[in-house]
Formats: sequence, structure tokens, C-alpha cells
Amino acid sequence: MAGIQFTTTLVGATAAISKLRELDRKTSATITKKATRAGLAPQLRAAKSSTRYIQRTGNLRRRMGVSVRSKRGGIVVAGKVLARKGARYAIPLEYGHRIAAGDSGRSEKNVVLRRRDGKPKRVDQIYGTSSGRVDPRPFMSDAFRQSVRQAESEFTSSFVRQVNQVATSG
Repeated sequence: MAGIQFTTTLVGATAAISKLRELDRKTSATITKKATRAGLAPQLRAAKSSTRYIQRTGNLRRRMGVSVRSKRGGIVVAGKVLARKGARYAIPLEYGHRIAAGDSGRSEKNVVLRRRDGKPKRVDQIYGTSSGRVDPRPFMSDAFRQSVRQAESEFTSSFVRQVNQVATSG
């Protein structure tokens, strides 16, 4: 499922990038991960304070967080705002979903629809039929789109600050 992705170009940070290339891989990965986390903070705040979000239990807001991963020794760093365990309904809420009905014709526990990607069901699940669709109620995507510029500036300032700090101390 495609999410909202953006790539940033560090304008005015050429000196910091050249300093980063002189550092070892572990340090550069740490700097890039911290800068990515700082860049995602405005998007997390925007998603949690979205006015389109309908407050029911508060579980979704409490469970939203930031995940940052580094691959290939810090060369590739990816970050995302996500709903952690206990709020797996964030994506179906954002994009909508089909409703699975069992033999009784209504939604039941452990009734699933056949997956489009062909993956099998769990042992305790039974296949049901589609009895409708829940419309999407986007609250994260709009907040993300509105906070992209702020996220880019946070990332850039954090990146330059950390590179300069490490370069002067080491």
C-alpha cells in the first residue's frame, strides 16, 4: 500500500554533506537517523493534532509513533510515522476497507476475506463474504501534506547542527 513519500534536497548544506562523507559509517548513520527522526517530529505532531481525526478512545493517538531504519551502513535511511501495536486499524481507517461477513450475514470475529495477494489465512480464521465497504476517513495524509515544508526544514537544521557538532569535537 502506497503511503505519502517525499525526498528532500539539502539546500545550502554542501559543507555539511562533505564533512559527513569524511566521518565513519556508524557516526554518519547515527547523524542521519537522528536528523530523520527530527524531520518526522512535525509530521507526527500534525497527525496527532489533526482536526479530521474523530476522537473516540484516544488509543490511536497514544499509539502513533516514529520508526527510523538504516540500511547499508547508513547510506539509506528511511523513516515513517506509524501506528504501533494495538492500533493496527489506522491504515484501514485512513484508506477504507472491505467488511467480512460470516455465515450469519454479519461481521464476526475471525472471519476474513480472501487476500488479493494470495497469502493464506491463519488456522483460526474462516473465509467469509464481502458485505460492504467502509469509506476512508483520512486524517494522517492531509496532516502530512501540510507539514512537509516544516519537516524538511527540521531535518536540514538538525542534520547541519549534528554534523558541525561532531566535526568540531572530533
